[in-house]
Amino acid sequence: MAFDFHIGPDGPLATLSRSVVTGDSRLTIEGNDVPRAATPDRPFLVPLHDGKSAIVTVKARGYDYMPQVFVDGTEIRIGRPLALWEYVLAGLPILLLFVGGFIGVIVGFGAMALNQWLLRSLPSRAYGVGAALAVLVLSYIVVQLLVAAARQLLSTPA
Repeated sequence: MAFDFHIGPDGPLATLSRSVVTGDSRLTIEGNDVPRAATPDRPFLVPLHDGKSAIVTVKARGYDYMPQVFVDGTEIRIGRPLALWEYVLAGLPILLLFVGGFIGVIVGFGAMALNQWLLRSLPSRAYGVGAALAVLVLSYIVVQLLVAAARQLLSTPA
């Protein structure tokens, strides 16, 4: 997932890329990687046009794939926060645990991340809800197919 934001009111446009799997963050400005500091929280050190540097800190939210971003200690919004009902809707694919066990959890977490992205990025909430429900149905079908394939592979005599 990638998020675009400005470093301050007159600062450069930055792109924060986050791995859904590992949660690792990468910050680029105009296509160039921004280095991290060697301190324990490893903030990004962003060079500014006036010769100064801004400190960009990225903090994960356990329930949300959109992280908190702080520029010089001030939180900035990099995306629309979801309402509680949107988090519930986005998280429904996690229930695939009961249908497909480990396979269901893996597919469910991927579908949850996709749902959060869809709910934030589509032009209306109605489209986001429709897309999230479609992802839920498709992820259920994928889990059913993967579980059936796994059963077939495990039951076939060698």
